[in-house]
Amino acid sequence: MDEKQKVIVKWLENEVKGKKWNIYFESYEYKNLTIYGAGDLGKYLIWALHNTDISVNCVIDHRADEKRKFESYDVYTLDEFLESSIETDAIVVTTLDAYEDVLTTVTRNRTDLPVMFLRDMIYEL
Repeated sequence: MDEKQKVIVKWLENEVKGKKWNIYFESYEYKNLTIYGAGDLGKYLIWALHNTDISVNCVIDHRADEKRKFESYDVYTLDEFLESSIETDAIVVTTLDAYEDVLTTVTRNRTDLPVMFLRDMIYEL
């Protein structure tokens, strides 16, 4: 089983146990998130947050030049996002191979902005 499949299986286990993403984010007092990754895991997280008090303000993806909308949200490159005035409580990285690069780039530019990794969060949930 590859890493993405392991994450999805753990996610399903959490769902069956009644663990909810909105409660997880509320425990950090995060109400407004930015999702990094316009793929399956990003989509699943957006769906999981529908009809909760947690809002998604936009999506960041390295293919933003090709894909400017994802699940009705505006899509930006990481550089575009960091240069913008978009407010967010945290960036949630859903792409399994991008976390370190995103963390390095964000902390170089916005030391006040938390970067969370979905793969790790799924085991904390």
